Order: sequence, then C-alpha cells, then structure tokens
Amino acid sequence: MDTKKINAKMISLYFFGFLLLNMPNLKYCIGLNNYIVVGMVMSLFMLKYVVSDKKFFGFLKKKYVVYYIIFLLISVAYYAIRTLFAGTGLTDFQNMRLLQNSMPIFYLLGALILNYELNKLNYSTKDKFKFIIKVALIQSLLCIMMYIIPSFKKVAENIFYSANNKKYNIYISRNRLYGICDGDYTYGFQILYAMISTLSICFAYFYKESKYYAVAILFLLVTFSNGRSGIMIFLSNMIVFLIVLVVRKGQIVKAVKILLISSLIGFCIYNFIYRYMPNAAALITHAVTDITSFSDGKSDTETGRLAEMFIFPKGIKLVFGEGYRVLGKKGSAYGQTQSSDIGIVNDLYMGGLVYVAILYGIHLYLYKVAKKKSDKKSMENVFLPLCLISVAFANIKGEFFRDTLLQQFIFIVIVFTLFSKEENSKDERGLNISGSANI
Repeated sequence: MDTKKINAKMISLYFFGFLLLNMPNLKYCIGLNNYIVVGMVMSLFMLKYVVSDKKFFGFLKKKYVVYYIIFLLISVAYYAIRTLFAGTGLTDFQNMRLLQNSMPIFYLLGALILNYELNKLNYSTKDKFKFIIKVALIQSLLCIMMYIIPSFKKVAENIFYSANNKKYNIYISRNRLYGICDGDYTYGFQILYAMISTLSICFAYFYKESKYYAVAILFLLVTFSNGRSGIMIFLSNMIVFLIVLVVRKGQIVKAVKILLISSLIGFCIYNFIYRYMPNAAALITHAVTDITSFSDGKSDTETGRLAEMFIFPKGIKLVFGEGYRVLGKKGSAYGQTQSSDIGIVNDLYMGGLVYVAILYGIHLYLYKVAKKKSDKKSMENVFLPLCLISVAFANIKGEFFRDTLLQQFIFIVIVFTLFSKEENSKDERGLNISGSANI
C-alpha cells in the first residue's frame, strides 16, 4: 500500500473515530442527525466487509458478543412487554423505546468496526488507545478555538439548542457549551472527557510517556468548560488509581508524583477558567461549597436535592417496574408526582429489579470477560475498574443507559481489550496484526 493510500486511510479513520467518540449533531446545518450520519459511514464499512472482507464477521461470532446481543434484546423485549401490560406503551408507542433501548448494539458495532480497521494497520492495544487519545485531542483543540474565537462558540450553542429543543438560556450559553458533540454538553460530554483525561494519565504511567500527563490537561479543559460532575469523577478515579499503585505495587513515591501532577493539572485548568471564564470558576467554587454544606447536614443544597431523588417503586412494582421513566415530567402523565434524574431509579421504574438484573447483568458480564482477558500488569486491567467507577457515578448523575457518548466510549475500551493483538493472533483468522504501528 503506497503512502497516499495509507494517509487517506488514516484520515478516514480519524474522521470515523471522531464521529464515534463525539457523535457530533450537526442537524441544524446539514439536515441529518448524528445517528444517520454515523450509520451511513458504518454502512459503507459493512458493505465492504460483505463484498470483499468477510473476516470481520468472525468477531460477531464470539460467544460473549452473541450473549451480549441476545440478552440485551431480551431486556428490550421485557421492557416493551412491561409497557403494554402497564398501558403506557398503548397510550404512547414511543414509550416502548424499542429502538432507543437497542442502540447499544449500534455502539458495539461501531467499536468493532474501528477495532478491526486498526487491526489491519497492525495496531497493538497500546497503539489503539493512543489513537483514541489523539482523536480526543481534536475536541480539545476545538474547545480552545471557541475560547479564542467567541463567534465559533455559536456552533456549540446551535448544536445544544437544536438537539435538545430548548429555549435560549443565557446562563448555560455564557458558562458552558464548548466543543462539538451530540448536544449532551452538561452530562455525558463532560463526563466522557473526564474519563479520557483519566485514560491519558494511566497511559502516561503504564507506557512511561510523560507527555500524556500534560495532554490530560487539555481533556480536563473540555470537562471544566461544560460542567462539574466530570470533575468529581476525575478526582474519584485519581484517588482509586493512587490507592491501586500503593496497594498492588507498593509504589508510594510514584503515587505521590501522580498526585502532585494531578493537582498541578487541576490548578492550571482552574486558573485558566478563572481568567477566561469567571462565571464558570464560580460554579466550581459553588460545587465545593455545596458538597461541604451537605456534609454539615444542610439539605437545601444541590447534593441534598440529589439525595431526595432516590425514590423507588413500591411493593411488587419494585420487582417488575411500572413501565415508564420518572426523569423530568415523564412520570407525571402516569400519576407520578416525584421526578428523578438518577439512572438506576429510572431503570427500576421502567422494568423493576427484573429489568435491572438483565440489563446491568449483561453489561457486567462483558466487563468481567474483558477484565479477565486483560493482562494483570496491563493498563487496561487498571483502567477498566476506573471505567466501572465512572459509570456508577454517571448513573447517579443521570441515565447512563440512555447516554450515547458514555456507552460508546465504554464499548471502545472493552472491544480494544477483548480483541487485543494477542487475542486476534490466537484466532488465526488470517489477520496480519503482529507487530506494532508507529503513530
């Protein structure tokens, strides 16, 4: 393959990687939503595989992939049937959520395609994660450009308001909305880049490439610019990571070094925000005050209000659910007076413990398989539990299983781990994936 073809392929893969990771919703200017755009690109890959590259379908035959798809569809069918028995699916067909609840298969397929294409370029697991970090850097640069060129920020505002069908909010427009994504700036987007910042620090540590500590600053900038939940997740991940270093490796000195580096990263980002976005800096200060006030027993804080959102179905409905969500005003049509943003609460109202057992169980199964296949000394073996912690926090802040960006990233991490270079070599499917690529 000549240099021009290689460069063209790399450009196309970076484009596809950016689409998968950020799902940019440019419907307001191109007339097509992000799922259609990504679906069209994926269809081109699938057409190529059907015509001339059938080796790809070997990945789909893996038993853990097959199990995942089967049990996910069982969870989809269960909830749809539950809405019919509850009557909520009869009065509002969209409430059955047949398509929405099946979307993880779409995310899984996207991750498999990306992984397969990188395999064909001889990418090792390390190379693949470096590729994701480089793709994410594009977003950080877009975020910085929006600081430098205020008029460019209008793109983010147009995405947010068109994707969420919301009226103009001067508070949100002034203090948030930096970068280009699916429109979920204040939840999934900021948490995603907190997780990628964690990935960058883990990558720097395990592969001894110190420059990625600095790169983590750029990812945290995206998080700081769009919310504060991601900050808490990043800090939690760093605490756990440092504990792992001390307990599993006894590397107290390195743990202290990473603690100092992480503190420096936070200090740099906060000072940048304080200088160029004083309102956003005030939000961060307010978040710290809010948490300390709640710990002192004050319930009129946002953290206190979050605690009040832990509501659950009663009696037998806790087992089988009520067939609807309680996010915002979605439950009011069915007589539910309380609302909740918490993911696990909404899942319990949707299908009860039965639904949660199936949905959460199949995802934990996939996580367990990936964790088991990862080398105990590898970055993935440590990063996967950090992802689990992030998901747990995210599912309290909002609905993880209804969020595109977070699910897509988790699938990318799991697929990269499951189908590592070594694993693919064992398959002996004719894939030439030995060696490592120079990125």
